[in-house]
Amino acid sequence: MEIAGKTALVTGAASGIGLGTARAFAARGANVALLDVEEGPLEAAAAEVSGLGADTIAIRCDVADYDAVAAAAAEAEAALGPIQYLINNAGVEVMGKSLDEVSHEEFEWIMGVNVWGVLNGIKAVVPGMRQRGNGGYVVNVASIAGLQISPGKLKLGPYAMTKHAVVAISESLRQDLEPDGITVSAFCPGAVYTNIWNSGRNRPEEYGTAEENDPDHPFWKLIQETGLTGDQAGEILLRSMESAPSIILTDDIGRASMEDRHQRVMDGIDLAQVLRREIGI
Repeated sequence: MEIAGKTALVTGAASGIGLGTARAFAARGANVALLDVEEGPLEAAAAEVSGLGADTIAIRCDVADYDAVAAAAAEAEAALGPIQYLINNAGVEVMGKSLDEVSHEEFEWIMGVNVWGVLNGIKAVVPGMRQRGNGGYVVNVASIAGLQISPGKLKLGPYAMTKHAVVAISESLRQDLEPDGITVSAFCPGAVYTNIWNSGRNRPEEYGTAEENDPDHPFWKLIQETGLTGDQAGEILLRSMESAPSIILTDDIGRASMEDRHQRVMDGIDLAQVLRREIGI
């Protein structure tokens, strides 16, 4: 995978996985466009990445706004050249509530960033990749929560819902773009120590008042105790991209639950076959 001299656009790049990924691209000689909604941390992150020798541009952008994403992509390409690597990383979290307790405004916010943010990045960048005919690589950052349903006590339903969508988007887009030589992967990291825990700080007023997450929440405790750094996650991502897998993971933390889910699907198939025979289908 030739990265040096190519341009990568990373959303949610001011911290966490986004910043770690931007650093990993810079260390390999790429030009890096960093997008984030938090202007101060974004400028600091861009300075760090630039310090690694990369040509960079920092663009404040709300990924839930298609026009803003399209303008940012155009600005990035004007400054750094055609985008060869698109990393749709920006994400937010709503937790500690069952789905029936989540407000309509909260659903709009988390869907806007986690799902529409990915689609907006795709719509803004992929047509240019296809038109140029030089291939490309799209990574949509989902989560291990996009491959499993976490224990009920964690109450990650709104987040898991959006991350399952990101995995489905990625697997569908991978098939769509294969004839164009463009690779698509879903990145499904396990625990990573990032600022997503406090993502409510960036919630626009029209989506309701952000509530502080419980510092004793078991998921936060897990992240604190076992989470990777953003740099570690970013390095795993870029090394995995060399093999161009459909799904990229950081560990085997979800193996048991995913095997259990697969078995439940198989059980459902077996039951359906029994019922079809009983009905005479």
